[in-house]
Order: sequence, then C-alpha cells, then structure tokens
Amino acid sequence: MRQFLESLRADGERFVTVVRSTPLQTDVPTCPGWTLADLAQHMAYIHRWVTRAVVTAQRPPAEIPGPVDPTNDVLADHLRTGVDELVATLEAQEPDARTWHPFAAPLVVAVWPRRQAQETMIHRWDAENAACRPGPLDPTIAADGILEFFELIAPRVVDRDGRVAPKGVLRIECPDAGFVCTVSSGTTVDVELGDGVTAMPDATIAGRAEDVLLALWRRRSLDAEHRPLADEWLRFGGN
Repeated sequence: MRQFLESLRADGERFVTVVRSTPLQTDVPTCPGWTLADLAQHMAYIHRWVTRAVVTAQRPPAEIPGPVDPTNDVLADHLRTGVDELVATLEAQEPDARTWHPFAAPLVVAVWPRRQAQETMIHRWDAENAACRPGPLDPTIAADGILEFFELIAPRVVDRDGRVAPKGVLRIECPDAGFVCTVSSGTTVDVELGDGVTAMPDATIAGRAEDVLLALWRRRSLDAEHRPLADEWLRFGGN
C-alpha cells in the first residue's frame, strides 16, 4: 500500500507541475477531444470521488463541482488539494476497511491506493505527453499496472459494456521489471504471475513494462509482430 501512495503523491505532483506551466487549452492527443484543462478537471474530480467512496463506503454522487474557467494556478492548486486529501484519507484507513468501488474485487480500501496510483500515473503521462515532455513510468509500478489491467479493468469493461474478451492464453514478459504473467481468457479473464497453466501460450507480448502498459491503455504502439490474440488485447483498451 505504501508504494502506491508514494507513487500517487509523486505523479500527482508531476501532473500539477504540467498544469501550472502549460497552456490549459493544449490538446491531449491520447485523450481525443480533451484539452489539458479537461484532463486536469477529470483527474481532480476522480480523486475527490474516490475520497468520498472511502469515507462513506457508498457510491459517490455523480456531480462534484470544480472550478469554472480556472487559471493555471487555480486548477493546479485544485488538483494538488485533491491528491493531498485522497492520500491523507487512504493513509488513515486500514486496508481491509469497507469501501465502495465498481470492480469485481472485495469491497475493501486496499483496492484504491493501487487503482489511483495507476490512474494518476497514466494521466500524468498523458499530461506530460501533451506538453511534449513525457517522463518515464516506474517499471515496478508499471508491471503491477499490467496485472491490474487484467485483474480489474478488463473484467469491468466486459461486464459494464457487454464486450467479449479475446479468447486464449497470453504470456507477457517485461525483462526490465523481472516480470512475467499469464492471462487465460475465455468466459472469464484470469491472470497469474509466472508461466501459468501452459508452456505454450497462444501469443506473447514482450517489452519494457512502461511500453506494454501504455500499449494496453492504447497510449503507445508496440513495434513487434504479434499473433492475433496479442493484437486483439492491444486493441481491447479500457476506461
């Protein structure tokens, strides 16, 4: 839990730096139709939304007001306040305390530090990329983000949107993080560390943890040739 809170705080601060120093009408190429202001308002909203989910253990309201027509400094301060409040709230909770969330996982607070570290890291990268200075992702956190994508995000997309997950066994290798996992997908999506249930996967995706995670979130293309199953997963995306 501690590593995720540290990552959340650090990426939140980097996001704040971009918002303070970059024109708010800058387009965000990886979030089509959004400006930097839209992205920052979204992230500030999500942080406050999660704080309410943790504090009340209930689904938060859809409407949480943010600043109207803010300046760079006003929006940067608004974003920072949301990060600070979320981190402080999560630090004050026991990992097994009850919460609300929309994922197929136990309704405990331990889900949120990881989820918010991952979401803030990806959107921090979106913001830095929009400002033409994308910084690296931490390999360990990025590798865990790959696991989380298949544990939480893909099943949610299947359930919420009625989509069908690609079928087969996918192996993912990230040598920079010492990471290997196996995804078995059919009726359900199951992921485990290591080689998993078969020595002969239907497809393999290999690369730096950062590149693989950003590709799964459709932020970056991977240059390698892939078998159909890998290509299907790289097109699957999530939100």
